Amino acid sequence: MPATRESTICRYHYDPLDRLAALGPSTEVDARLFYLKDRLFTEDQGEVKHTLFQHDNRLLAQQRRDNNAVSTKLLATDLQRSVLRALDATRIHPLAYTPYGHHSPDSGLLSLPGFNGERRDPVTGHYLLGNGYRAFNPVLMRFNSADRLSPFDKGGMNSYAYCAGSPMTRVDPSGASWLALLGQGVGTALNVIFAGAAINRAAAAIVSGAQQSILTRVGNVGSFLGGAASLPSRMLGIPGAVNAAVPTSVPTLASNLGVIGGQVLTGAGALAQNYVIAQKWWAAAGANGQSRGRVLWEALKEASGWNLLRRQPPGKVSGRSSDVSLQQVVTPPSPSPDTRDPLGQQAQRSAHLLRRNTL
Repeated sequence: MPATRESTICRYHYDPLDRLAALGPSTEVDARLFYLKDRLFTEDQGEVKHTLFQHDNRLLAQQRRDNNAVSTKLLATDLQRSVLRALDATRIHPLAYTPYGHHSPDSGLLSLPGFNGERRDPVTGHYLLGNGYRAFNPVLMRFNSADRLSPFDKGGMNSYAYCAGSPMTRVDPSGASWLALLGQGVGTALNVIFAGAAINRAAAAIVSGAQQSILTRVGNVGSFLGGAASLPSRMLGIPGAVNAAVPTSVPTLASNLGVIGGQVLTGAGALAQNYVIAQKWWAAAGANGQSRGRVLWEALKEASGWNLLRRQPPGKVSGRSSDVSLQQVVTPPSPSPDTRDPLGQQAQRSAHLLRRNTL
C-alpha cells in the first residue's frame, strides 16, 4: 500500500502572549492579526487590510483597504455582538446564523466579524475563540479540542461544551468562567432555604400542637419538594456555568446582576424568618420536655409528604407530665377516720379492756 504524503493546507502562527498572530492558506500570503485590549482590531493580508471600529464592546463599522480603494460598511449587531446587517454605499446585506453560529459559505460573509463578533477561519469556517485558544465548530456545535482547565478547574466536567448548551443566551469569547456560576450558587442556596422553611413550619406546628388544614399541609409539602428536588439539577448545572463566558453587553450583564441581587435579598429575608421561627419552637420544645431530635424527624416526615401519602395526621411528640412534688410521691396519704377498718378498731378496744381487767 503506497504511503500517503501529508500536505499543509493552512498555517497558524502565535505570538509570545499565546495569541493567534497570523494565519492563511498555504497558497496565499498570511494574514497578520493585530489586537486592541484583547479584541481583534486589524487584519493585514498583503495589499488588503481590514480595520474594525468599535466602542467598548459594540461593533460599529469595518473598513477595507485594497491598494488605494477604500470601502466602509456599517455593522448592525445584537446584544451578543453578532453581526446581523452590513450596510455599504449601495445596499443592506442581511446575515443569518444557526443557534450555534453556522453561516452558509454560499451566501458570503461580508464582514470580518461574525457570530458573537468573532472572526471566522476562512479555511475551516470555525471560530478561533480566545484569540486562537480553541477552535469552535458551529456545525458540530462543540469545540474541536478539550479545555485544559477541565475537568477540575474552570473548564467544567464537559470540556468540549460551548456555553453549557445555551448559545442563545450566553457567549463564550474565551472559554473561561461565566456569571452563571454565581447565579447557580445563589439558586442552590435558595433551594436549601425553601426546603428548610417547610421543615421549620412543620416543626413549629408539632411543638405547639396546632391543627393544620389539608391545604396548609399540601402547600408545605410543595415548598419542600420544590426546593429539594431542584438541588440535583442545580449541582449538575454548576460545571456548565463555570465553562460559560461572562456577558459582554451591558444590558445583559445588568439584567443578570439584577436577577441575582433580587435572589440574594429574597434568600436573606427568608433566612431571617426561618431563624426567628426556629428559635421559638426550639425554646418551646425544651420547655415542654419534648425531644428536639424527635420533633425534627416528625417534621421531616410531614414536610416531605410521607404522612400525606399514607393518609396520616401530622406526627406528635409528647413531653413530660406536670410537675408532682417529691413528698407526694414518696409519702402515702394518711387514711381518714371514716375510711379506717372497723374490725381493727374493735380489736384495739378489746385489747384495751383486757389490760384493764388484768390490772
